[in-house]
Amino acid sequence: MDIPREVEKVGPRKPNSFMINGAVRIARQKEIDASIAAKAEYEYLYDKPYEDNKKVRVAGPFTVESLSPHRALGVDETMN
Repeated sequence: MDIPREVEKVGPRKPNSFMINGAVRIARQKEIDASIAAKAEYEYLYDKPYEDNKKVRVAGPFTVESLSPHRALGVDETMN
């Protein structure tokens, strides 16, 4: 099998359903964004929580641990 050395000239692609649906989705999203911008009240959000010394603020990576559904036996243990 020979490797083609020249690229075939291809005309412009015909729009497929994915391209059409994407364009429709983008147009609809722009309508929604314009409606929200025209009617919504502005609320500024700040990452500055109120200081409350009665509460402890915890942040960081959290893990979820659970017990294995299988029983682990030690080296010296046997199943009875």
